[in-house]
Amino acid sequence: MMSYIKKIANYPITILSCPLLLFISLFFLLPYSNWHDIYFYVVIVLPFIFLINKKFILTLFNSKIYISIISFIFYMWLSTFWSENTSINEILRYGRYSFSLLIFVSLFIILSTTMNDFILKVYKYIIISAGIGAFISIIWFYHTNDFNFNNRLLVFFGRHESPVLASSTYGVVLVLSFSLKKYWSNQNKLKVISYISVIIIMSSILLSQSRGPILALYITFLLFTIYNKNNIMTSLLLIIPLLIYTVYVYFDVEFGTTISRGLSYRFDMFYTVIEKAKDQIICGHGLLAKENIVISNGLPFLHPHSAYLSTFFYGGIVGIVFLFILLFLCFIEATISLIYEKDSMTIGVLLFTCLSIISDTNKLVTKPSTWFYFWIPISICATTEIKMRCKNLSFFHINHNKLFIEGNSNAAAPKSNCNHTNL
Repeated sequence: MMSYIKKIANYPITILSCPLLLFISLFFLLPYSNWHDIYFYVVIVLPFIFLINKKFILTLFNSKIYISIISFIFYMWLSTFWSENTSINEILRYGRYSFSLLIFVSLFIILSTTMNDFILKVYKYIIISAGIGAFISIIWFYHTNDFNFNNRLLVFFGRHESPVLASSTYGVVLVLSFSLKKYWSNQNKLKVISYISVIIIMSSILLSQSRGPILALYITFLLFTIYNKNNIMTSLLLIIPLLIYTVYVYFDVEFGTTISRGLSYRFDMFYTVIEKAKDQIICGHGLLAKENIVISNGLPFLHPHSAYLSTFFYGGIVGIVFLFILLFLCFIEATISLIYEKDSMTIGVLLFTCLSIISDTNKLVTKPSTWFYFWIPISICATTEIKMRCKNLSFFHINHNKLFIEGNSNAAAPKSNCNHTNL
């Protein structure tokens, strides 16, 4: 307790750690989005504006990933000006989304670099709230619907727009749990909570039959198993249910037909989106464009069902290049952290996120519903980059950087940047 008080005295912005942890936890527990938004604006945004200082701003802008985040968010908001259905109200609305998202990402990065156990605290909060949210979702839905595997879990408790996006959000929790196992496996209470929550969360994802997130989980856990052979039992706990799901899909004719039809719809949808995007191929149709899609057989869809194609449609070549640059920088830093620091968490959540948004997700710059499964992994990558710079391991390390220790210099590094463990 005293160390936390001392931390607040040195870095007043850390007082927002508990409000931010609660905000992240409420993704799974709060059924009404308006309450969640109001809480964020009042309890987090307003204090952040007064507590942020030049030192933290310089630290953030020393990250290439953070600069890329700002560039992508700003460009996507800028596209609202040339959207076909633009209006002052809509421009201001998406301006609010963009500003709020930037504050969320900035605060997450600052707290992760200032507090050496912040990401572990995030895990402790979300493994409990996600487990509770998944349990309520299963009980709530199947209380009024027949419980069988062909009757997929369509409604999740909390702030989730669809079962697929909910599965992507819960998938990030599973990847964090797997990659942080060495931190919670020696804490008996957290160990029990983690195993119970993982089983419930995995069950909810399988019951939702969300193919994109399930495939992304399978690939991520398989690579985890290959990389870290010490976690074979945990790997089996996570991979076996995915294998059972795959076998069931393959041998069940009715359900297998549904899968095939879903995949064919995806390809037809993707082709239609690309054709529509060609009309404004350089700068895109703008974030306010009507994205209704009608495929060859006349079926309508509300959006492209792929973050990459959505970005291409709204932002054109410029927008998708900004996104690919951001992800490229993240993968470089995550890979270096994996090689030198044995940090599998950063590359794990990033890989899962990049795979899961292939087959679903619409706008990446929007209200908080997408913040968890995309922007938290991106923020973790930016945090990793800043920490690696402190150790002169970052790919983009600048030798004349005055903010960090250089080589064998005896200069003292700021505690907010360099006095931490590699979480």
